[in-house]
Amino acid sequence: MERVVEDRVWASQWYRVTPRSFVHEELFFDPNEVLRIFAGESYKSLLLRKDGREKAAKELGEQYRSVAADRLRTDDDVTVIGRETLEAIELKSGSWLRKPRLIVDTTDRTYTYYHQQKRHDVGSLGEQLRTQYQTVPVRVDGETR
Repeated sequence: MERVVEDRVWASQWYRVTPRSFVHEELFFDPNEVLRIFAGESYKSLLLRKDGREKAAKELGEQYRSVAADRLRTDDDVTVIGRETLEAIELKSGSWLRKPRLIVDTTDRTYTYYHQQKRHDVGSLGEQLRTQYQTVPVRVDGETR
């Protein structure tokens, strides 16, 4: 049995929107980097959209949860964001009309993710990320601590 990496924060079932598709990624926030694991792609067209993508993403995250970061970095499905490039992390709660958002701002690019569930609690993830990255501003619904 593999062990859970103790200092890793796992954010599951988040996806990015591209012009033609939804890109699903499991996110691991390690002390020195953010690991983005490709968990599948679903096209925006209703005819081409995949069902069950939330479950598949979570299963993939469970599979990678206990893998050491140096092994993960060698995987073709993993993209690394170095901690030195992190400028801010912002979480916004969902509402009846909007899905929760996770915004990772780096020196090179801004990554915007949406959660599958409109009622997903971003507060607990925000607290974990504040503990993980004490020198990086983490805002939850506009509030920085």
